[in-house]
Amino acid sequence: MHAARNQKTKKAAKPVKQAKRSLATKKVVKKKAAPVVVQQSAAITTTVNKSNSQLKPQFSQALAQYTAEQASSPQIKAMSQQQRGMRIRSLQVAWTKHWLCRRGLFYEDIFEEVPDIRLAINILPADVRKDRLRRLIRSCDLDCKLVWLPEHMQQYDPMTSYGLDDAIMRVDLMVNAHDNYV
Repeated sequence: MHAARNQKTKKAAKPVKQAKRSLATKKVVKKKAAPVVVQQSAAITTTVNKSNSQLKPQFSQALAQYTAEQASSPQIKAMSQQQRGMRIRSLQVAWTKHWLCRRGLFYEDIFEEVPDIRLAINILPADVRKDRLRRLIRSCDLDCKLVWLPEHMQQYDPMTSYGLDDAIMRVDLMVNAHDNYV
């Protein structure tokens, strides 16, 4: 009886192997769509594929118009390099605050855990350390699920300190005091 089963499985296995071989020998050739020039100006030339030409020209034209306006804007031309840097920095801070609020984190939560910062974290009270760890775990969970905190939970200032800055300064003083004696 077992021999009959083995013969049936051997017979069933042969067509599968043959099918795999025939699939492996076939080659799939994809045709590339030729690029089409949508808009050409002195500053920008935008190209898109023919297959996506129904949606992309509108976006490309709007983007080209926006960049042309930004490049020729008298306000931007009048700004000094320092003013541009300050503007960029303020946008970075705003984006960072938004990023932290969506995940329920404080700015101190995302410090890289180098040995000095690990010492500072260990100086913090146990309930503050536990809250920090819970926030980090919740943030990882939200990122994995691609969801964010509800709006009513995002209404806080992520730049407020819960004491880690002070603990880092204390550790820095301890390390520097030790270095002075050696």
